[in-house]
Amino acid sequence: MAYLHCHTRGCHWSQDDFWDRKYNPLTKLWSDIRWLWKPRMMKFDREAYGRPRIFSWHALALEVVKEVRNVRRMKWWTWESWKRAKDTAVCPKCGQRNWDID
Repeated sequence: MAYLHCHTRGCHWSQDDFWDRKYNPLTKLWSDIRWLWKPRMMKFDREAYGRPRIFSWHALALEVVKEVRNVRRMKWWTWESWKRAKDTAVCPKCGQRNWDID
């Protein structure tokens, strides 16, 4: 997996790790469902959901929204699609070719 982002000053565009068979929105969502389906109050750091306690189904709904946004934001879904496009790819936000992969 690799995290792709633009290094142009002030741009801050990034996308999630490239997807494959083991790491993709469906496998992430299934993992969230298995973990959060049991109804209960959960404790988290404030950074996780913005509050210290949250009901598990509410957390699941937030994770679903997060994944939908992630899918909509992805430009190159797989490492192979990035390899095909990297020579001509420009940042969707700033139009520059100042890429970094972590």
